[in-house]
Amino acid sequence: MINVSGEEFRQYRRQDFVGAAGWLIIGAPIFILLFYLVRGKVRVPGGPSGRRIKRFTDYDRVIHWFTASLFIFLAVTGMTLLFGRFVLLPVFGPEVFSVVASASKEGHNLFGPLFLIGVLLLLFRWAARNIPHGRDFVWLIKGGGIIGNNHVSAGYFNAGEKIWFWSVVLLGLVVSVSGLVLVFPVFGQGRDIMQLALVVHGISTILFIAGSFGHIYIGTVGSEGSFEGMKTGYVDEAWAKVHHDKWHEDVVAARRDGRDVPPDEIGSPARKSLRPSPENI
Repeated sequence: MINVSGEEFRQYRRQDFVGAAGWLIIGAPIFILLFYLVRGKVRVPGGPSGRRIKRFTDYDRVIHWFTASLFIFLAVTGMTLLFGRFVLLPVFGPEVFSVVASASKEGHNLFGPLFLIGVLLLLFRWAARNIPHGRDFVWLIKGGGIIGNNHVSAGYFNAGEKIWFWSVVLLGLVVSVSGLVLVFPVFGQGRDIMQLALVVHGISTILFIAGSFGHIYIGTVGSEGSFEGMKTGYVDEAWAKVHHDKWHEDVVAARRDGRDVPPDEIGSPARKSLRPSPENI
């Protein structure tokens, strides 16, 4: 006897969801590529100054790359499980695909819980830095200065980075919790709960991956000098002045006052004694 609801869910997943997810995953990078061809890289006016400012600590970079590496691994293995039957199976055949799919499933289930740890580490580390500020609305209205080359003031993180941060936290928690429900079906979850968890997990993951393309673009080829921050922990002073001028003002003020304070802590709302300009979050 065929379970009607189960068959309907299977058809929804294979036809409706996979198709929509595929279009979004393909469409996002195509849109970014077209934007890059039209807009080009965001340059630092006058070029780099050659003077560097410490922006991220080693701990900052470790938790960022720890979480990012897990995200990439889980995205690849997850998409293998979601699209593999339609993309990989016809190309490599059932023998190879069965091995790849099995390895992807085991790896996905094994490393998935670690991603939740990474998201929580990011939350505890940077939540205070990502509190919305009045200038963030101006930043959004002006498109962050990308459209029209207009300068827009920003603190340690700009509005775009704050939106991405809270998206990572929200989607990361949703993906992780729904994933745990699927990996550990030993707490009395019925068929309906498992199906709902699978839908929530799939939709939130696809949105997460699509959004990550934008983050990766801005942090690498889209903006001159941005990648250096997470690569070395340092950014060029000219870059800081252009993209995070309020934070740069606090760094300059700390230097002028002769304080030996790590620049990544200057202006932190959690360290009031280190904050020469309270509004420069």
